[in-house]
Amino acid sequence: MKVFANPEIRREAVISLLVIAALSVLGFVVNVYAGLLVLLCGALLLGIGWYFTVRRYRAIARLSEELDEVLHGKKEIMISDMQEGELSILQNEIAKTTMQLKNQADHLDEDRKMMSRALADISHQLRTPLTSLHLNLQLLRDEQTSDKQKQIIRRQMAMSLNHMESLVEQLLKMSRLDAGTVVMKKQKISVSSLLDASMENLRTALDVHGVQVLEDVGSTQVVCDVYWTGEALGNIIKNCMEHVSEDGKITIAAKETPLYTEIVIHDNGCGFDESDLPHIFERFYKGKNASPNAVGIGLALASSVIAAQDGTIKAMNDHGACFIIRFYTQTI
Repeated sequence: MKVFANPEIRREAVISLLVIAALSVLGFVVNVYAGLLVLLCGALLLGIGWYFTVRRYRAIARLSEELDEVLHGKKEIMISDMQEGELSILQNEIAKTTMQLKNQADHLDEDRKMMSRALADISHQLRTPLTSLHLNLQLLRDEQTSDKQKQIIRRQMAMSLNHMESLVEQLLKMSRLDAGTVVMKKQKISVSSLLDASMENLRTALDVHGVQVLEDVGSTQVVCDVYWTGEALGNIIKNCMEHVSEDGKITIAAKETPLYTEIVIHDNGCGFDESDLPHIFERFYKGKNASPNAVGIGLALASSVIAAQDGTIKAMNDHGACFIIRFYTQTI
């Protein structure tokens, strides 16, 4: 039998038989009845031990088969309950381990799908400006292209290169956040100073679009990473700027409570389509009202930055787009 394939079982059986034989001989030396009693008791104990050993081996074999089926995806994680103490503990540990392995496998599969979608989106975003650069380069080489046309073409090529550079830069920032290599260096700063830092590179674009930014933040302060939070707020303000008409307005208000500092950014544009609201912060998602040059990564980056600081961000419609950002003074 398979049980005897175990050398420990064989050794135990031989020792038990030798002990029973020795005790039986001693019993027969005393008298026949004593010898028979010792022999009978020994045989009974050996049989009982053998019964439970075989039963335990069958349970282990069943557990091993079920575990193999689970690992090969042939069944769900429902390992049979074991009644015995050690096997029950072993069953619980195996069930927990297989559950963790399944969760890890599910996460890896989801990551693989997300990576595949991300690569497809990135290739699509890069292909358009690359195609434009290739065509414009051919036009520049054409001797029939006038100097005025060449100036326009160079301007278009510069715009395509800036678009690609911006995309790559934001993707690198997202990858750093995803990899967990970014250490948020929190410090206390006034919301007014934070907004100045976030809009430093947007001043010209805001002026060109004729967009007014009205601040009502007073002396409100916030604890955050200045660089990354400035990046996040800049992306949100840029999104608002792109969705308001000329001479539009963006209002920014802030307040402090014992639990959090809240920053509300609101524009008077067209707002969000209701079907877009659940997906606003998804990577590469472009809503129905998105501008043609939108990539769909700015708001996703902003959401990741705020989440990395245990903050929250919410988007809603309120006579235009409205973003509510909260930085908590303690983790909730």
